[in-house]
Amino acid sequence: MSSGLKSLLKRVNLSPIEFLFLVISIFGIIICLSSPHWFGVWFGLELNLIGFIPVMAGQRSSSEIESCVKYFLAQGVGSGLLMLGAVGMWITGSVVEVLTPPNCNWFWTVMVIGLLLKLGVAPFHFWVPGTMAGISWMACLLLSSVQKIGPLFCFSYILSNKWALVWVGGLSALVGGVGGCFQTRLRPLLGYSSISHMGWCVGAMVESINYGAYYFLLYLVSILGLFVLLWEVGAYGMSALFSSLSIRKWLLLSLFVLSLSGLPPFAVFFGKVGTIMALVMEFPGAATLYVAGSAVSLYFYVKLIFLSWVVGMGSGKWKDKSSKKSNFSVPCFLGLCILSGFVGLW
Repeated sequence: MSSGLKSLLKRVNLSPIEFLFLVISIFGIIICLSSPHWFGVWFGLELNLIGFIPVMAGQRSSSEIESCVKYFLAQGVGSGLLMLGAVGMWITGSVVEVLTPPNCNWFWTVMVIGLLLKLGVAPFHFWVPGTMAGISWMACLLLSSVQKIGPLFCFSYILSNKWALVWVGGLSALVGGVGGCFQTRLRPLLGYSSISHMGWCVGAMVESINYGAYYFLLYLVSILGLFVLLWEVGAYGMSALFSSLSIRKWLLLSLFVLSLSGLPPFAVFFGKVGTIMALVMEFPGAATLYVAGSAVSLYFYVKLIFLSWVVGMGSGKWKDKSSKKSNFSVPCFLGLCILSGFVGLW
């Protein structure tokens, strides 16, 4: 192993064995997305799960182990339902090729429930906040991004009943917004944020795989900067985190959070506008749910920024006295968020 790779793994607190499991997890996603049969999709998702659990366990603390158990149980049940639906369709003579639209029968419903559970979308979101509450920031980033790719893009294969999936996405957007308003801890709050955004991704994916991929990419740009900044600070409690922020890092945190909220001119705003424009003509009632969920989510995002400002001002530490400079640039990130939205629309 090269010295550069060893240095990188040490910086992100990954051992060589954990890095190997992370590669296995990513390989599982590749199998899931490239398989022509649902049984191959199931195998890829299982390989992804097996590879991610050791990475998620981190330092093997009690909270991390508890989160791993919650995640494993939820994903295991979801995988079981997915396999049950695939076997049922095969027994009843339905197709098991992913590119052939399946019939909307009971087994199709079982498969959809399994994917919704694995994705963490309402009303099957119960495991997400509790799982996020006990793991590291890097594991939170992977759980909110990489681990969503397989289940999310599988929805492009099962669009036989768009109506149901659009309403499920709208419900998830609303539940994520409402749930986040009642959270006093940062990691579960970001878990509800993930629930809300995954609802938007499902709604966008129903209209077009291009819409879904575009929204997910914008979401990924926003959470990548946010979680890396939180990991760099190294604190987990709100008070400890906010009191340790310099003015520059507070500005970065505010930009990341505003980008997630969907305010213009940040990237996620363009994704939400594109999704609403696609949904409103065909599903106006469901589009109302998405807008309401976004408005409620905006409340806890703004509250988070205001709280961080109050705690930071009260701590008297808003001077960057550390010798370690932040790797982020406020103008660069602002430009990236805006340009990524415009490029996608173009």
